[in-house]
Amino acid sequence: MIPVAVTNAFNAQLNREMYSSYFYLALSAYGESLGLRGIAKWFMVKHQEELTHAMKFYRYLVGRRPPSRLGEIAAPPSEFGGVVNAFEQTLAHERQVTGVSTGSWTSRGITAITPARSSSIGSSPSRSRRRRWSATSSTGFGLSATVAKAFT
Repeated sequence: MIPVAVTNAFNAQLNREMYSSYFYLALSAYGESLGLRGIAKWFMVKHQEELTHAMKFYRYLVGRRPPSRLGEIAAPPSEFGGVVNAFEQTLAHERQVTGVSTGSWTSRGITAITPARSSSIGSSPSRSRRRRWSATSSTGFGLSATVAKAFT
């Protein structure tokens, strides 16, 4: 069973990834409203990327059957004050999320998340590779398994 601290950290990260996905979806809609299809498409790609990250945390948690604690996802802004400001808000958001994520793991006693091994999926070299990660807590508890990160 996953320790409560790790489950809570994963649930919090899942929520942050979902908010990020929602944030980028709002930015995509903003780009569309300005008739800037390229910018809208770029933010839509970021939306999909963040949703993929969230689903990796979700699948990890569901696969281990801890209590489900899906939290409320805050509404992102709907106005961004121009394209340059939208990108500045994106940079600020990424910096904030990265700082919170790093602090979130260490404050819960997780001292390291490192690659455990990598292996090819399927026989085709063009298929993606997955890396399995191992997390170690300050109590010595080790997690190895699917905090999976896809490689192409």
